[in-house]
Amino acid sequence: MAQSVKQHPTLHFRGLPRAIDSLVGIPYQDVGPTPKVSVDNLLSAHGFDAGGKSSRLHLSLPQSTPPGIYKGSAEFGGKAYPVEVQVEPYYNLALSPRQLIVSAKPGEKVHVDLVLANSGNVVCDIGKTYVFGLYDIHGADSAIGAAFRQTESTGEKRADRLVEALSEGHGGMVRIQVEEGSGPIAPGEVRPLRLNLHFPGGLKPGHTYSGTLPIENLRYYTKVRVIGDGK
Repeated sequence: MAQSVKQHPTLHFRGLPRAIDSLVGIPYQDVGPTPKVSVDNLLSAHGFDAGGKSSRLHLSLPQSTPPGIYKGSAEFGGKAYPVEVQVEPYYNLALSPRQLIVSAKPGEKVHVDLVLANSGNVVCDIGKTYVFGLYDIHGADSAIGAAFRQTESTGEKRADRLVEALSEGHGGMVRIQVEEGSGPIAPGEVRPLRLNLHFPGGLKPGHTYSGTLPIENLRYYTKVRVIGDGK
């Protein structure tokens, strides 16, 4: 950048790699058609939002940019600005397929093969065991219907009946053993994931249940169609 350009106060950015911005104390019309931004030799895209006496400068760094503080510079409207960018941790795991649909008997163990990708900027640790609850997909509707049909003459209040009916729709806890793919997964890494799902014995044949498996930021939707009688 030319040495003759007058230096101005540092522009401070903070956020996730793909969503960082800063207010710039210069009217939008004075910015010029081609603002120049450079951040520690990282490839970046940038743009402005129009404002009154100030504008908002957006930066977009590679999604895998590690958390930390980066230095750079910006030039627009005939002015030069030092730039400091604080990149925050970005947890972004993804599984393929996008959701899991399986058929299982009460108490059955089922193996599933998935593909896990880390599209964030931090290492994520995949545990060896997980657990999550299953709920009858028609449980809430049935519970609300049962509560409204409830009359005070039975001695049971509608609110109590609603809670009781909702609890009846809880199918129990799915216990998961990660047979392949546990351990740290680095940003940009893709790996196979093999799970052993042990379904609870209290599931009702003919019913469908759903739940979400939590892994870091991920909430993996799972639907279970219950077949047989578990024998």
